[in-house]
Amino acid sequence: MQTGVRFLPSLSIGKNLNSNLKFDSEISFDSYLNYQYAGSGSDASDSKIKPYRLWIRLSSERFELRAGLQKINFGSASALRPLMWFDHLDPRDPLQLTDGVYGLLGRYYFQNNANAWLWVLWGNDKTIGWETVPAVRKIPEFGGRMQFPVPKGEVAFSYHHRTANLAGVLNRLRSMVLQAIRKIRSVLMANGILVPEYGRNIPLPTAPSIRHISSHGLNYSLSH
Repeated sequence: MQTGVRFLPSLSIGKNLNSNLKFDSEISFDSYLNYQYAGSGSDASDSKIKPYRLWIRLSSERFELRAGLQKINFGSASALRPLMWFDHLDPRDPLQLTDGVYGLLGRYYFQNNANAWLWVLWGNDKTIGWETVPAVRKIPEFGGRMQFPVPKGEVAFSYHHRTANLAGVLNRLRSMVLQAIRKIRSVLMANGILVPEYGRNIPLPTAPSIRHISSHGLNYSLSH
């Protein structure tokens, strides 16, 4: 038998600084507890609590500046999302929960409904979106987006630059190769074939430990 509970407490604070300027913030945590009962002496439990949203924002009618742990996404699509750069939204999740990213986001809205985005991310060392290799934690990521209204929808151009850390990937590859070699050697020796033992410094294909990656995107949204 297995049971669990998830709790996301949230606190929002806002204050109007003047007739056109507003300051607000959001603080929320993602916490869960899982309990599994599989018979006498086989109980197991798992729990965790972590920040979910933690940001402050200064905004007016035409611009906003938001800093902290936040959600950044483009549009409301849930299935076909080629620009899923900063979240892990699962279309099967009815709550649409996803971890945020640490960064600074600025947006400006023009009178013709066009808008410009600029962002800088920092301190994110896990893969996000479609990434398979994490970024270097201490090197900022940056990007921008221009979105324009067109007949029956919107069109936007997006750009993002990040520095990927390949050192961990290469270390895992080296470990996998060494493990495979040892297993093959054990099998051969079990059959009476003597194979010299390889050390940890066997030559393997190498690549730069850090690589700069730029992402470009173009999307068109239809109005309903």
